[in-house]
Amino acid sequence: MKRYLSKIEPMVLDALEQAKRLGASAASIVYSHSNSSGISFEANRLKEGAASDSQDFGISVVVNHRGGSVTGNIPDKLPDMVKSACELAKFGAVAHFDEFPAPVAAFANPKTYSPDVKEYTTERQIADSQELVDRMLAEDGSLVCGAGAGVNESELLTAHTGGFKCSLNTSRWQLYGTFQKTTGTDMLFSGYGRSRGNMDPLFYNKDAIINSST
Repeated sequence: MKRYLSKIEPMVLDALEQAKRLGASAASIVYSHSNSSGISFEANRLKEGAASDSQDFGISVVVNHRGGSVTGNIPDKLPDMVKSACELAKFGAVAHFDEFPAPVAAFANPKTYSPDVKEYTTERQIADSQELVDRMLAEDGSLVCGAGAGVNESELLTAHTGGFKCSLNTSRWQLYGTFQKTTGTDMLFSGYGRSRGNMDPLFYNKDAIINSST
């Protein structure tokens, strides 16, 4: 995933200063960027592959005891978003505070990203999902099976005029299997999946998914 925080952070800090110049007594900005990809099997066959990449800004301000907020997704338009939020605050709901407090102490920033998730490629996702389908069919050839896998990486930044600033990178993978069994007019559905922030073998365990599914 291409990362943008090093570029976005100074833009966000400049935008907070802009909000204060425009009369905001408090302002906060949240930025998020997410990249996802995955595949799925349906009726025992590979059915779909998909990928997405998105980024978003959320701006909130307090001007003259009223709140205004704007969202957008174009970094170069961040100054315009701040200006719009300050203008909208004229018509916003009453805010019951004027300023964000300064951080009083250091805060925990737990590890939420593992680079090994990037190694869970589309080829591996397809191979794992195919294996789940094959193993379920080996148990009962009449099953209609599904499976899927995917990965997500994201980066987040939040900051406000009280001096708080926090950035975060996250990662996650998923793998699941499902089946449908029809007997006469009765239909049974079952499935199980796992998801985690790193490729810990205790969780990335196809045997456990099969055993829980069937």
